[in-house]
Amino acid sequence: MLIRAIQAKVREIKPSAAFGISPFGIWANRSSTPLGSDTRGSESYSKQYADTRLWVKEGLLDYIMPQIYWSIGYEIADYEKLLTWWAGVASGTGVKLYIGQAAYRTVGAAQGSEWHGGEEIRRQAAMNRGNPAVSGYCMYTYNSFMKEAALRAVIEEINSAGEESAGLAFPDIGAVPQRESIEYVAGLGIIKGYDDGRFHPHDNIRRGDYVLMLTRMFGLSIESGLANFDDVAPGAYYYDEIATARRDGLVFGIDNINFAPDANITNQDLYVMTYRALDRMGKVDGEADEGLLAGFADEGKVAGYARQAAAHFTGIGVFNKGVLDPETIADRANAAEFMAGVIRASE
Repeated sequence: MLIRAIQAKVREIKPSAAFGISPFGIWANRSSTPLGSDTRGSESYSKQYADTRLWVKEGLLDYIMPQIYWSIGYEIADYEKLLTWWAGVASGTGVKLYIGQAAYRTVGAAQGSEWHGGEEIRRQAAMNRGNPAVSGYCMYTYNSFMKEAALRAVIEEINSAGEESAGLAFPDIGAVPQRESIEYVAGLGIIKGYDDGRFHPHDNIRRGDYVLMLTRMFGLSIESGLANFDDVAPGAYYYDEIATARRDGLVFGIDNINFAPDANITNQDLYVMTYRALDRMGKVDGEADEGLLAGFADEGKVAGYARQAAAHFTGIGVFNKGVLDPETIADRANAAEFMAGVIRASE
C-alpha cells in the first residue's frame, strides 16, 4: 500500500519522474519459498516486510536497484546467482533493473581479498553488461572513490568507452570529481595530458613536475643555461623551469644543494611552493590569519611550515570543503583542482 501510494503521488506531482527503490539484495531464500533465490541470507520479505518482488511484478516502480553487496561465488549470497534471479524477476515487466554494487568493500581491502584493487567490481560490471536484462549499475558509497584510488582507476577504465564523443578533453576523467578543474587548467596549458591522449588523474605529482606546472601557471619566461640544483639532470624536461624558478627565488631545495625532483609531493608542500611563488612575485598581501584553519577537521595535521600557506589560500577562498588533506600525496587531479582555485581566486 505504501509503495503504491508513493507511486501515485509521484505520478501526480511530476509524471516524467522515474520512481525507484534500492532494496536489500535478497527477496527470499529458496528454502523459504520456491520463488526465492538460491541463497541463505537475511530476507527482505520476512525481516523487513518488503515484498520487493511484488513491486516489480505489479509495475509499482520504474526501476529497482537491489543491493547485491556480495562477491561472485560467495557461498551464502552469490552475486552471480542473485543477478540472474533479479534479471528473471524484471524480465518482461517494463521495470528497469539496475544493480547496486559494494564499492565500499574495496576500501582498505587486504592483499589477496577478492575486493582488493577493485577487481571484484570489474568482474561484476562485466557480468552486468553480459546480461541483457540489466540496464545499468550504481556504486555504494560515493566516498569510496575518494578513499580508494584503485577503485577510481577501475571505474574510469571500464567506463571510458565513448567519452570522447561526450566532449571530454580526456577519455579517463568522466568519473573524476575534479573533471571540470582538469579541463580548465588543461585548456590553459598548465597541466597537459600524456602521449596516450589520457590525463591519468590519479598519477602522483613529483616535485619537478609541479615546478613545471607553476611556471606555466604564472607565465614565467624560461631561460636556458642557468645554474641548477645538483640532482636535476641536464636534459631533463623540467631542467630549465626548475633553474629559472630557483634563480627567481620561487623554489628552494631540500638542503640548498639538492631539489629531489623525482620525489612525490604532499598537498601541503604543493600549497607551500605555490604560496612562496606568489609571495615572491608580490601577490601576497600581508600575513594570513592562521585562525582560519580552525574550521577544518584536519587542521592539526598541517605542519608548522605550511600553516601560513594554508591560511592564505583559505582566506582567498580556495579551500572551503572542510578538509585540507595536508599529508596526502598530491595527484594530478588534486593539483588541477587546487591550481584552478588559485587562478580563479586571483581573477
